[in-house]
Amino acid sequence: MLRTPDGFKEVNQKDVIFFEKGPSGAHQLYNHGDAACVYLDLRTTVGIDVCEYPDSNKINILPYLEVYESSAKVNYYKGEENVKEKWPDDIVNQS
Repeated sequence: MLRTPDGFKEVNQKDVIFFEKGPSGAHQLYNHGDAACVYLDLRTTVGIDVCEYPDSNKINILPYLEVYESSAKVNYYKGEENVKEKWPDDIVNQS
């Protein structure tokens, strides 16, 4: 079975399924039967990909399989206060 933002759909042998990027392409496959489910996953993303799992409040950074809880998100500038003070005066005053 396939779960998408539009609901649930049965998936059958030889079906081809395409998922858009972003929330509209959210999906989950689940095999409710006893037989093995064999599928081929093709991607067009080269390099890093980020997957969000809203049901479990997680973010996965692929291909590294680094999984974080979404609640750990912080502001971009957190910890970047007083950056100038971290540089030696002779470098800062070169201009």
